[in-house]
Amino acid sequence: MEASLDREILAEGAAIHRGIREWRAQWAAELQQFDGSSEGSDGLQPTPCSRRFPSPLHAYYPFLFHTCFPEIPVETVRDLALADRLYTEHLLTYDRTLDGQKPIEAVALFGAQMEHMQCLKRVYELFPLGHSFWECFYDGYFQTWKSVRDEKLCHTHRIGPYSFRRFCALAKGKTAVLRSFTLALAFLTNRTEELPRLSAALDRHHIALVLIDDLEDWRQDFERFNFTYPLTRLLQMEGLTQEVSSGSPPSPEQVGRLLYTTGLMEQQIRRAEFFFRKSNEAVGSLPLPLWRDFNKGFEERCRALRHDLAEIRRREEVRSRMRASHHRSNRIADSIRSGIRFLTASHSREDVFRAFRSPHTYMCPSKSLAPSRSITTLIFRSLRSVQEPDPGLMSLLDSTSDWLSKARATPVPPGLPARLERAFDPLPTDPEALSGLDSAFAPGHGPLADGLYWANFLYSCSLQGFRPPKLYTYVLDCIVREDYNPWSFGVSFGPISPVWTKYATRPLLPLLLFCLSLGNRVPREAIQNLLLGPYRTTGSWNNTTETALSLICLLLTEYEGPEIMQAVARLSDSQESDGAWAPNAIYREGKTYYGSKELTTAWCVEALSRYHGSIAHAKGTNR
Repeated sequence: MEASLDREILAEGAAIHRGIREWRAQWAAELQQFDGSSEGSDGLQPTPCSRRFPSPLHAYYPFLFHTCFPEIPVETVRDLALADRLYTEHLLTYDRTLDGQKPIEAVALFGAQMEHMQCLKRVYELFPLGHSFWECFYDGYFQTWKSVRDEKLCHTHRIGPYSFRRFCALAKGKTAVLRSFTLALAFLTNRTEELPRLSAALDRHHIALVLIDDLEDWRQDFERFNFTYPLTRLLQMEGLTQEVSSGSPPSPEQVGRLLYTTGLMEQQIRRAEFFFRKSNEAVGSLPLPLWRDFNKGFEERCRALRHDLAEIRRREEVRSRMRASHHRSNRIADSIRSGIRFLTASHSREDVFRAFRSPHTYMCPSKSLAPSRSITTLIFRSLRSVQEPDPGLMSLLDSTSDWLSKARATPVPPGLPARLERAFDPLPTDPEALSGLDSAFAPGHGPLADGLYWANFLYSCSLQGFRPPKLYTYVLDCIVREDYNPWSFGVSFGPISPVWTKYATRPLLPLLLFCLSLGNRVPREAIQNLLLGPYRTTGSWNNTTETALSLICLLLTEYEGPEIMQAVARLSDSQESDGAWAPNAIYREGKTYYGSKELTTAWCVEALSRYHGSIAHAKGTNR
C-alpha cells in the first residue's frame, strides 16, 4: 500500500508542476497581447515536463504528512500542496533575482506576484481572516524574508564570520514560510499541540537540503561572489580570503579541487545525513511512515555520495600522477595501445565480457555478473571503429564476433538487467519485417520504457540501409526540440541528484546510437548543446564514461571547439596503470547501477582513436 501511495504522491506532484507551468504560459500569452510583443519573456516560459516524476520537492510535502491527519480530504491536501509549490516558485524568482542569477525582469516578477496571489487565494478559502493559522504564516513570512535579506547583506561580495549556528538559523529562516502549508494540517484538525514536533521535523529537513544545495551550486555561488557556508569555511581555512578581497580570487578549478580533497565536502554531506536523521527523530511516535521513508531515502543517498567522493579522490590522484609522468604529445597513441592491451588481456582470461553491478554510480565496489550481450555488442562496435594495426585487436574482434553469433538465441541470464540486454537482441534484416516493427512504435508520455531498444533499432536499420519512417521522424523531432526525456532511462526517485551523478539519467548511449545512425542528417547544433551543457555549466566533465561518450558524439558531429581538447586531456590523464579507465554506470534499474570497466575502456579507446584520426586527417589535408 505504501509503495503505491508513494507513486500517487509523485504523480500528484507532477500534475501540480505541470499546472503551474501551464499557468505561467497563459500569463505570458496574455502579457504578449497586452504589450504587442511577439515573443514571451524568459521569466514566464513553460518548461518541458514530460519526465515521469518531474515535480520539485515542494509539490508534495503535505501529502507526506497526510497519514497523521487522515480525516482531511485529499482535495484539501492537494490545495495545500499546490499553494506550497506556488509560494516556492514565487520565493525562488525573487531569491534568484537578488542573487544576480539573471537580470531584473518585470514580467518574471509579475509572474511571481501572480503565484503569490494564487497561493493566498487558496489558503484564504481554508482559513478565514483572523484564524490562528495566519499568525503562524506571517511569522514564517517575516523569518523568510529577514533571512533572505541577512544572507544577501552579510555573505554576498564579502567574507565574514559564518558559524554553523548562524548557517542553521539562516537555512531554517529562509524556508520558514514554506512549512506553513504542511503545518496547516494541524490547524485544520485543531491539533495545534503537534506543531512543535512538525515544525522541528521540517526545519531539520530543510537545513539538510540547504547543506546539499550549497554543494550542488558551489561553482555558481563562487562565480557570483555568493559566499555560502562551505565556501566561506574553505576560503578562510586555506588562507584565500585576501586573494578574494584583492580582486585576484583563486580559479573555480582550484576551489573545486580543495572542496574534494580537504574533506569539507564529505563533512557537509555527513551533516546533511545527521539532520535528515534528526528530522525523523523529531516526529517521535506520530504515524508518518512516508515522511520517515522520505528522510531515510535522503540518508541512503548521502551515504552513497560519501562513498563516491572517496572514489573521486582516488581517481584524481591517478590523474595527478599521469599528468606528472607523461608528455601529452606522445600519450594519445600510447593510451590507445595500452587500452587495447588491457581489453585483450581481460578477454583472454574468460573469452567473454561481463556486466558488473554496484549500489554506487562510480561502480566501486562492483560485482561481476554473467556474460552480457549488450556490453559485448557495444564493445565490439566501439573497437571496430578503431584504426590501429594491432594483431591483438584483430583477434579480439574475431573472437567477440564469434561469441555474439553463438549467443543470438540464448535467453537473458539471471542477474542481468533484462531491458538493457533485450535492447541489443538480434533484429531481422528483411526490410518488410523492419517496417512492421517500425509501425508498432508507439511513443507515449514521458520516458520510453524501451527507449534503448528503439535507439538500437534505428542504428541496426541504418546498417541495412533502411530508414524506419515513424521512428526516424520521431527521433529527429526530439533532437530538434531538444526534448531528450523520452530517451532518458533509469529515472530515479530521490531529490539528491548532484552534478556528478546526473549522468545516470542522461541519454548519452541513445545519443551515440543516433549520431551513428543519422550520419550527416543529424541536427548537430542541438546535440552539441546537450553534450556541452555540463562542461559549460561547471567548467569540467562529469566523469570518465560521460566524457568518452560526449567526445565520440562531438567528433561524429564534427564539432571543433576548445572543449574537444579538454575532453582529450581528461581521458589521457585518467587512464590507470593497467591501461584501463575506471568505469561509471551506464544504466540504472531501481537502486542498482550497471556498467563495465571494459566498456568504459573501449569507449575511451574509440574516443582517442577518432580524435587521433581527425588530427592525422587534418595534417594530411593541410599538406
